[in-house]
Amino acid sequence: MVTFIQTYTKASQTEEARELRAAWLFKLNTAHQTAYSISDLIVKDEITKRYYRNEENTKDSRLHMMFSNYIADLINVFPDVAEISLYLADGQEDIRVAFDVSNKEEIQRSEIISRIFEKPHHDVINIEIHEDFEAPVLRFYRGIEMLSEIKSPQRPVMQTVATVRMTLLLDQVFSSSTPLPASQLGPMLIDDSGKLLYSSAPEALSEEFRTQAMNATQGIFTVDGKSWFVDRYEWRPGILLLSILELDALSSDIAEAMIALSFSGLLVLLLLPLALGLLFRHMVLLPLYSLVRAADDTESDIDSKHLNRDDEIGILLKAFASMRKSLIQQNLALRNQVYKDGLTGLPNRNALPHILEESAKRSRKLKIELALMFLDLDGFKQVNDAHGHSSGDLLLKLVAERVSGQLRNNDQLYHFLDDEMSLEASLVRLGGDEFTVVLPDIRSRSNARKVAHRIISSMESPFDLEGAEVFVGCSIGISLFPSDTADLEELIQFADAAMYEAKRRGKMQAVLYDGTMHNSEMAQMEISKVLHHAVTNDEVESWFQPKIDPVTNQIHGFEALARIQSKKFGFISPAKFIPIAERSPMIDVITLRCLENCCRLQKHLEIEFEECFQMSLNLSPRQFSNRELFEQLNETVQRYDVDPKSIEFEVTETSIMEYKDLGKDLLKTLKGFGFKTSLDDFGTGYSSLGHLHDFPVDSLKIDRLFFENIEDRASQSILESVLQLARNLNLTVVAEGIETAEQMKYVQDREVDLVQGYIYSRPLQQSDVIEFVRLFKQTQNLKPIVNATVDP
Repeated sequence: MVTFIQTYTKASQTEEARELRAAWLFKLNTAHQTAYSISDLIVKDEITKRYYRNEENTKDSRLHMMFSNYIADLINVFPDVAEISLYLADGQEDIRVAFDVSNKEEIQRSEIISRIFEKPHHDVINIEIHEDFEAPVLRFYRGIEMLSEIKSPQRPVMQTVATVRMTLLLDQVFSSSTPLPASQLGPMLIDDSGKLLYSSAPEALSEEFRTQAMNATQGIFTVDGKSWFVDRYEWRPGILLLSILELDALSSDIAEAMIALSFSGLLVLLLLPLALGLLFRHMVLLPLYSLVRAADDTESDIDSKHLNRDDEIGILLKAFASMRKSLIQQNLALRNQVYKDGLTGLPNRNALPHILEESAKRSRKLKIELALMFLDLDGFKQVNDAHGHSSGDLLLKLVAERVSGQLRNNDQLYHFLDDEMSLEASLVRLGGDEFTVVLPDIRSRSNARKVAHRIISSMESPFDLEGAEVFVGCSIGISLFPSDTADLEELIQFADAAMYEAKRRGKMQAVLYDGTMHNSEMAQMEISKVLHHAVTNDEVESWFQPKIDPVTNQIHGFEALARIQSKKFGFISPAKFIPIAERSPMIDVITLRCLENCCRLQKHLEIEFEECFQMSLNLSPRQFSNRELFEQLNETVQRYDVDPKSIEFEVTETSIMEYKDLGKDLLKTLKGFGFKTSLDDFGTGYSSLGHLHDFPVDSLKIDRLFFENIEDRASQSILESVLQLARNLNLTVVAEGIETAEQMKYVQDREVDLVQGYIYSRPLQQSDVIEFVRLFKQTQNLKPIVNATVDP
């Protein structure tokens, strides 16, 4: 009889342990499903494909930032995920987003990442100790595959380009809002060799306890006089889940009383196990099996008759159903967050591929064209810098409302995604000050242009930013499906290229795509590759053109000019690579290297001739707000022990007027560091002479256009006015582009301070400057060279 009671007690504890196991399994499987769902969004999303389609050395920094923000949005929406990382094929960590954790992990190609790249369809789940949290975590690895652009027998059609790694803290995975009973311990995870991978309270468990629990073969073990029951379950290959309960000691008095029962009582007890077994199966096992099935498959429903129970099993099933409903709602909220712009409420960049796909289906079915417009605001950065980011956000909302108001009913298209989320408007915010408009029913190209001009015209009225009136415009590029292309990704690229062409033509323009724009874009991509190669291999050189006093015939200084003379690509004109560099941080690298070359050359000249020559170099409009660059410029001259007054920075008149407030701040900052400043290409912009006193500059460089036809009376009048005003403001006047004797006599007669041009010298390589100065000093009284050969 004692044996019977012991057996029944063990069976009861076994079922209780299985209930506990089911609860732990639900939490583990929910964590796995969460990691898989989010990785599925990343792997299949269009922004991921765009990000990894480009070569590493041509990646757009804006795309990298948008992709990082997209990963950060996923973590913000789903806080159970502690970290998302992406690794390249060589094991290099590409992107990592986590909550306030520094990155201490050494970058190397691990065995797991190697396995993913060898078997991309093979997902990996692992229990690891996090390098930064120093806590056990659940990690889910998955490969990102893309079609290979190079097709050959040796190269697979699908190529693994990266691995996404999801990290969840196991303490959060197993966390519970209600404390465990004293008889139950938190979950333990071990590997198949018996090594402890995780315990919710490892400090409370002795070494003997862990050893007994991991090695118990019959399910029961004793430590320090207490008996425990352990349930072992293989959750994943090589990962075992242990659920542990404390056993109640059997009373010897109960055992003796059971032995003393009569024969009739014995007969009842013999029949009781059968009845209890059937009851136990109906009341406990079947509901728990239903719960386990639902935990393994979130689409599996729990039988409603089990949910209506009022006992502990019913409470457990109801709690699971509530958690399951919460998970579904979180997934829907995640999708809404991923596809909706939080500022304007418009569909965002992730929604655009879905909108285009639905629009394209309709276009194919009805055999009509659709138009895609790329809108980029003109002047938004100035407003954002002048009035602050909150005003900039308000302006973006107002722009979205105004553009939406210009889209008539037949310009709109309603889209539905899985009957759960509707993308109701064809206006999409890509990010920053960029928008797109999808026009689903365009009868002709002229109709698309009319809609674009309607939008541009609407931007002519000012925007009210809480009492401050501001003006912004927009440039629009248009591509048509399927006449321009039937490929939706190319449709986006073509509209983007047309938008940049609109900006090049003077902004507030609407431009339809044509094939020449694609060729121009490809050429720019090639130049970008060449520029990246030149910067990486230190092939961006500084050439120097002298500035000379035309009256005393003495060298005043030199202007540094960036040149690329590549061993691989040959000479690249600055007119080609400077505009490309200005779109990226490479322009800052070029400027800093140019300043270092100026400092070194000035020191060599000072040693050689005991004379300090002024060095000038140019700044790009993109650098006007880069305070960190200004600090680096100052640190550079300090490092070379160069007087800042001997360094002059030139900015063009056009850029200083386009970014007027930023330009003033830039000039004041440079003057604050002690540098000289100059207004370059004066006369080509749209400023009046009356604006000169607004800018803290030391000199003016008059553009070469004014000297090409010195007989023109209008040019003479402007020059006379500029010279007079410059003298009144105590500014140095530099005439650039002087090449003929007639031009030289003209500037000498008017006592122009400095001359720069081929009449004295072409730009010189750094190694030729010292020899030029030596020869110039020896022939200082000779006339300058006239009609010199023009070199790059």
